[in-house]
Amino acid sequence: MIKKPTGSDDFKYKGNSLAHPFLQLAIVYVLCVILLGLAYLASVLLNIPIEHLTADPAMISGAHPFLGFISNIGVLLWAAAASVCLFTYLVLRYRYSSKKALFLLWSGVISTILCLDDLFMLHETVFPWHFRIPEYMIYAGYILAVGGYVVFYAKRILQSEYLLFAGALLLLGLSMTGDQLLPQEGIAYFIEDTLKLFGIGTWFLYFSRYSFQQFAELER
Repeated sequence: MIKKPTGSDDFKYKGNSLAHPFLQLAIVYVLCVILLGLAYLASVLLNIPIEHLTADPAMISGAHPFLGFISNIGVLLWAAAASVCLFTYLVLRYRYSSKKALFLLWSGVISTILCLDDLFMLHETVFPWHFRIPEYMIYAGYILAVGGYVVFYAKRILQSEYLLFAGALLLLGLSMTGDQLLPQEGIAYFIEDTLKLFGIGTWFLYFSRYSFQQFAELER
């Protein structure tokens, strides 16, 4: 039996105690059905075996399960950063004005976009090969978007542990530069991916600490 939450008046429980989780579960299932439906539609229209869209890539290709190990860890860190930001935003918007929490919303959106880019190789393959959008234009779009985000929230960033944030941007920027200038093989490729992993890890740490500090303020 689900008990009524207790605690701060800022988080009042409304409605039937069973209505909310079952409604949310229904939403989750509907989204899963939509996703599976899109996969099936793509399978039919593009003549792709359905298992190629649902199974693990290493199993389909017969590759070693650790193929892309570091890249996959990077994707998980992007996803973790996005989850932390978006969850904290949802909590803070009930306590403060939505404007104060918007920094975390947009941070979560950016983290999600970069996560999807890494996961599906959007800037390397999908956009250049299938949509004829050059890679440098994708990078330019990311730079403009992140630059605008940094400028708009500069005051809030400077009030936080901004050196971590700056370090993340520096490492990711160096990785992006290496992607354009260095050979995509051997030690040069390793250095680029090393910078990227350190950058994503720093990004995740910054937003984890920032979110923790926001939760700590709720207790004051």
